[in-house]
Amino acid sequence: MASSFTWLDYSEHEKRKMLDVIDLFREKETRDELGIGVVRDAFADMLFPGTSTIQTRARYFLFIPWVYRGLERKRVGSARIAAEARKREVALTRAIVGSGDSRGVFGKQAGVGLKRFASSVYWQGLGTWGIRIFPGSQDQYHRSLDAFYKLGEQGERTDDGEPVGEAVVQNWHGGLPPEPAGFLESSSLELSKRDAQYLRERIMASVPDTLLAFLVDTGDELDPLDLNPTQIKALLSAARGDRLEALYVFAIHTGLRRSEILGLTWTDVDLEAGVLSVQRSLDTNGTFNPPKRNKSRRTVKLTDQAIEALKGHRARQNEERLRLGSL
Repeated sequence: MASSFTWLDYSEHEKRKMLDVIDLFREKETRDELGIGVVRDAFADMLFPGTSTIQTRARYFLFIPWVYRGLERKRVGSARIAAEARKREVALTRAIVGSGDSRGVFGKQAGVGLKRFASSVYWQGLGTWGIRIFPGSQDQYHRSLDAFYKLGEQGERTDDGEPVGEAVVQNWHGGLPPEPAGFLESSSLELSKRDAQYLRERIMASVPDTLLAFLVDTGDELDPLDLNPTQIKALLSAARGDRLEALYVFAIHTGLRRSEILGLTWTDVDLEAGVLSVQRSLDTNGTFNPPKRNKSRRTVKLTDQAIEALKGHRARQNEERLRLGSL
């Protein structure tokens, strides 16, 4: 009998984190000897809420609600909604691939055999950005639709099937742009000016005091760690006591890119000499790559703060290994 394991989801956020972990098992030749691979979640949650490294293109933040809003207009019930949404996502994939703009398309290779669709990957972010009004998980949303339709029958609707009045419960943000005609037959991942402006407004309204909002507002393409002293102080204060506190201290005091930090192993670090050697980087596909330029392969002098942070992290890592080894 094949081995399996099961877990209970208490929130959409925890479900997404667990699915991200499962996705890591599909990655080949991935190592994380410093034990800081979860930096992806840490940075996403603290600095870029609503995003994750397995998301690809921003227009999916619109495609998913367009798919579901269209199904709601057809009053597709709870028993059929998951299957019908899946069909539409497969059709959307074919439409995007046919446009020639196929970079970042979900299911480009797997097609109907895709295990995890874009809707599940973007579901948490849709809620964080205030595009999805329904407060529960994707499964809970599916189960709620029969009751949602019954509730809607009590109110007045337009000729297009849209509810009239604020008393009717909404699953999606009222300002969501209308979907392009025939987008399931012909689509591109390129954002229109209207779409980009809507996403910007959602980010600024829902997560205003974040680095994501700052970058969207200013339009500056800055490295996530290119922070001013006030931002650095706020970041270190927020990270104090966190399991990955050493990561933030290390990143700020070395100036390494995230891909370079993730590519480090303990053999690259000499704590006695106070230096580290940058030999590789780890991309978002979990693949190690050599430096693209000779000057990127370099030796970095560590500050006292970075050395102490790494020592503390290594001690904590050893303690965790001992605890896990006794289970």
